[in-house]
Amino acid sequence: MANHNPFSPKNRIPFFCTHYRLELNKLRTPPPWSPNDTQIHMTCRNVYFTCLLLLVIGELCCGDTCALLFFGIGRKFKDIVLPSIKKNLLEPNPTCDFFVHTYNITKALGGRLGEDGSGIIDVSEIFLLGDNSQIMLETEEDFKRQRNVEYYRSVFPRPSRWIYPSSIDNMIRQWHSIEKVWSKMEAHEETRKERYNLVGLFRLDVLYTHPIFLGDARGVAIIPLLMYEPSRTKHSWGGYNDRSFYGKRAYASPWATERFNSVPLYLQWQKSNDQYDEKNGLHSEDFLRWMLVFQFPTPLAMKSICFMRVRSSGMIMKDDCAPNTNTRNYRSKFNRGSLQQSIPGAELKPHPKTYQICAVVRTHIGQANILPITLLSLTQQSSQGAGLALSLFVVNTDSEDYLESKFMHTAAADANMKAGYNAVTVLDAAFHNEPPSKGAYGYDVTDHVLELLLDEKQNCTHFLFTNGDNFYVRSFLKWIEPSVVDGKQLIAWDFLTHHKRKFNVIKVQFIRKHVDLGSVLVDRRAIQMKSPHIKFLPHGDDTRNLFARDFFFFREIYDYVGESNVSIIHQVLFAHQ
Repeated sequence: MANHNPFSPKNRIPFFCTHYRLELNKLRTPPPWSPNDTQIHMTCRNVYFTCLLLLVIGELCCGDTCALLFFGIGRKFKDIVLPSIKKNLLEPNPTCDFFVHTYNITKALGGRLGEDGSGIIDVSEIFLLGDNSQIMLETEEDFKRQRNVEYYRSVFPRPSRWIYPSSIDNMIRQWHSIEKVWSKMEAHEETRKERYNLVGLFRLDVLYTHPIFLGDARGVAIIPLLMYEPSRTKHSWGGYNDRSFYGKRAYASPWATERFNSVPLYLQWQKSNDQYDEKNGLHSEDFLRWMLVFQFPTPLAMKSICFMRVRSSGMIMKDDCAPNTNTRNYRSKFNRGSLQQSIPGAELKPHPKTYQICAVVRTHIGQANILPITLLSLTQQSSQGAGLALSLFVVNTDSEDYLESKFMHTAAADANMKAGYNAVTVLDAAFHNEPPSKGAYGYDVTDHVLELLLDEKQNCTHFLFTNGDNFYVRSFLKWIEPSVVDGKQLIAWDFLTHHKRKFNVIKVQFIRKHVDLGSVLVDRRAIQMKSPHIKFLPHGDDTRNLFARDFFFFREIYDYVGESNVSIIHQVLFAHQ
């Protein structure tokens, strides 16, 4: 790939940009040019600005260098897998080099779900990727010379639905392939004398269904959110999905190279953990969770990266991306029995045709005369929009008078009567188990309400957090509707502030003093992208900078989703009274 891509890191010439940056200084303060030098001057200027264009398009000098690492066995590679790799991995990441490790076999080894051995594996199809020098082939004999398969068979996970010994053998083949493709990349780095910044590792036997951008991994590592969740009982295995990984090189390295070395430590850890009283052995997904949480703590984001396994017969495992699949006893990521079980999962589930905006309205008795205006401004919108519905949840966040609720019920009853439906729900005294914390500005209560609303029974697809003294324009829903339908995960708008500023009209930005609690709509998938889900007080009572927790909450989400998933509306849509 690198030899055929003019924007590939392999073909970048570092001195090229450095030279023309120096030329920029010459152009700003040019020496006297003789007539004979005029053409040279013009050529130099044209080349320099071409360099600037390349910098923008390909991040030629200062952008991240990246590598795509493919591992495993290519099944129906030419007909099914390759087109999806080109469309959803190579094209979205045109500056990345690629490397491959695979096995030189013609038949699938070992039993797998849906693999009946009827298909032929044509390893020559892998070379259709191009740049054959970056592809490593090994035989089954090569593999067995390097790995003590008998040892890993001795730690076969029990109880499990795996097939002995083929399931554990296949897992070790995959681990070996991952480590070998990493070594292939490292050898290339030694030759080029430069390391890649971003690395993605992907299987060769899956159908990729949508684009994956390595640049999405901003400060985190990204793994797929499908089919697996951490074990919560003593009777079942769970863990992190092990089918792909991408992020900073430092995060990818343990994922790719430390598995074999870490097995003894993992087995020892099992013995000291009562969760493993009734199960033991080496289970890939559960092991991976231990490795990324305990052995090599890694900042993770889980995304609904949908890809479906392909078998040598051409069969596609379409249930792999189903949000409620029970395949192989995998538990659904939805319909939780308790709020405490909520883990990242909503991003896998598509939004319904109706987008349900859940607005958390924080208030106190001092806003008794203002709260009705806030509720009416939201429930009397000029249009609910095509498929936008709005539900309000009012809660008292005062640390002393938190049991006062009559004023909330009065304002809610008036708003519901005028709206013609029960648009407002009051979370009154029965909601509070204890007084809100003093000095927390109500963010502890806000987290409590958010936890409640993340329960799927509430059907919230988006969240608005606001205060009982805010007033929204009647066209608020009309303004945000296009961004909601477009799938933006953060939608922000300009506002009026009552804080003392040089100008009280604030042009919204995700920087301090330029964003307000009530000026942002958040997609629930963005909140649940991280495990545990993003909170206003991530460290409870020990959280710092309490007054600005709205900024830190939104900024954390902003950094996770990236600018491409953010919509900024420069229109004043609410006033902070």
